[in-house]
Amino acid sequence: MQHPKFLLELHNILWKIGLNHTMQKLTTLIGIACVACTLTSTKAEASSLFELSLRELLQVKVTIANLSEQTSADAAASVTVYTREDIRRMGIGSLEELLNYVPGVQTARTQQEFSSQAPIFRGNTGQNGTSPSILLMIDGRRLNSHVHGGAFESPLNNLDWVKQVEIIRGPGSTLYGANAFMGVINLITDIKPGELSIRAGSLNTRDFSLQYQYQWKGIDTEIFFHDYRDNGENYSPFYQFIGSFDATQDPRSRRTYALKLNYENWSLDSYYSNSTADDFILGSTLGNDINRQDIRITSHRATYEALNTSLWNVDVYAEYMSATTDFFIRIIPADVASAVWWADGSALDAIGGNHLAYGFHQGGLDGNHRLNDNHKLTFGLEYRNEQVDDNPVHGNWIDEVMRESLGTTILPCECISRGFWLGGVQYDFLEKSDRDVANLWIQDQFKLGPNVDATLGIRYDHYEDFGGHSSIRASLVYQHSENVHMKILYGEAFRAPAFIDTRSTPASNFAANPDLKPELISTIDVVWQVKLRNSEVILTRSHSSIKDEVNLFPLNIIIQEGVTVFQPQNGGRSTLKNWELEWTQSLSEKIIFRGGLTHHNDFVSVGSAQTLAFFAINYSVENLNVNLNGFYHDEVLSRQASEGAFSEDINLKDFWRLNFTATYKMNPKTNIQFQVKNLFDKDYKSHTTADGGLEYGLPNRGRTLSLGLNWRF
Repeated sequence: MQHPKFLLELHNILWKIGLNHTMQKLTTLIGIACVACTLTSTKAEASSLFELSLRELLQVKVTIANLSEQTSADAAASVTVYTREDIRRMGIGSLEELLNYVPGVQTARTQQEFSSQAPIFRGNTGQNGTSPSILLMIDGRRLNSHVHGGAFESPLNNLDWVKQVEIIRGPGSTLYGANAFMGVINLITDIKPGELSIRAGSLNTRDFSLQYQYQWKGIDTEIFFHDYRDNGENYSPFYQFIGSFDATQDPRSRRTYALKLNYENWSLDSYYSNSTADDFILGSTLGNDINRQDIRITSHRATYEALNTSLWNVDVYAEYMSATTDFFIRIIPADVASAVWWADGSALDAIGGNHLAYGFHQGGLDGNHRLNDNHKLTFGLEYRNEQVDDNPVHGNWIDEVMRESLGTTILPCECISRGFWLGGVQYDFLEKSDRDVANLWIQDQFKLGPNVDATLGIRYDHYEDFGGHSSIRASLVYQHSENVHMKILYGEAFRAPAFIDTRSTPASNFAANPDLKPELISTIDVVWQVKLRNSEVILTRSHSSIKDEVNLFPLNIIIQEGVTVFQPQNGGRSTLKNWELEWTQSLSEKIIFRGGLTHHNDFVSVGSAQTLAFFAINYSVENLNVNLNGFYHDEVLSRQASEGAFSEDINLKDFWRLNFTATYKMNPKTNIQFQVKNLFDKDYKSHTTADGGLEYGLPNRGRTLSLGLNWRF
């Protein structure tokens, strides 16, 4: 019954440091909840959040490398894994934040989709801000868009319902197909029988999640709901946009629903998310109260376990996914639009953007056959049809007037109209179209000797628009002793041309190239992994060769004065080389250290850091767990010196971003957690491709504080 006193002291501290009123009210709410929890939960098992064991941490199984459970030492891939307990100890709230604690990986916000933090693997910045070279999955289901290729346009991929996050650093196309180019991320979900989490803090942050299970007539039902929203950071003016130089903010929100049903050999997984981002820089424009990105994703997957014996396992599945994006930006400020845009001289902001709807349906099977204890075959096949609807330009003009005048007269209206005419021609970003995709793959895992495991795999993908492609992988894992493993890994991957690459119109300042071929990569990793009495060290040397690299080239096409049209074209070649170190150390029974260091020898210097580092120190004693963690990004080259543009290189400063989390177990079912993100209020910048001041970087959020409650019921 001493818990309310502890909450009162914490409430007073937060009041003194000036935390917002929302959080102060939450401490009172938590105090009431904790009294109730103390009275109703006295015999539950202790939370693993407060139980530290290096041996257990190093024995975590991963499935992403071979679609079967293995420790990271045995896995035929350069793989990093974080469990739910790891994530909660560190106070990590999103996938994008977590990726900075993976060797070879950094994230940065972009001016195209500022709300997201697009990842960069092994120094390859990719073609756009949604990271099309990284495949993102939830429980093995693709989230990448076939329109632009990436999956990181939505903010805050929540981890509350995630059992563990598995990351392959390197190619994964043999198992996972297109976009598994530089890396693969799989979020493995596990909805708890009953769990409630609430959090509030700086920027008027409100974060709520609920997990629940029940059974009805033999049907196991699992439900997850999450809602996050904040008012955003306030930024002083930093961007000159067509004569305007305004302060701004970056509010964002995300709501997620998930439902899982299991009955005998059948399962159904449904997922829905709706994320929004407002104001700030969007599409290289600044528009307070106008700029907005609204993304909705729906996914349903049905799986039937057709065969499950000691030798054979076969699952058959069908899946449907649909997504809709509404994108609004201020294309011209009011004072300029009155002179050059509105035919009646109205002093109104000109609003533009587009409406995008796309989806796919697919079916296939996955299986494995165990020939004996030392030999296993894994296989699969799949058919997918990818679609996109008409992708019209929209804005605040009178549709009828623009259509009848063929774009020669533009009058404002208090509405959003779809359709845009210029020079007598209607422009859409994309026209309605689809394509068929099919694949077939097989992988062989076998022992060459008592201490040598080998993996061979091949996959064939066929795309209706550009043809077929084969990917192979080969690996040897040698166990030199009980605690020393060595790996030699070879993998190939491809990035399929997205719809925007091959089917876009000049309305997007991006001309289609229907003859575009897929980008190709081949990678060799050499891995040395050793376990000592109180530590584990993993050292990786990676070498990648990319060919048929896609770059943007300006075309001699004029759709509007001063606007350059770019086209994606093959032809580039590049080499990526780096060293990756990961170290886990038990400093005592109560303290565990985890850290990493990456140095790129050959990399895409514009937009990515040459040296990366991270650490997390965890201290656990009785009912208290304290975690201090942080990540380091070396300076980033933003612009290279060139005649007529910049007299010298522009570099963004290096930085450390530190975070602090303290978790207190009030009883076996109830924890409270206090977090400080960006502990020292570090002012750091992210690279963008836009000018007007953004060549000196895009600002990020400062220090934030929050207080949360987690209750298992």
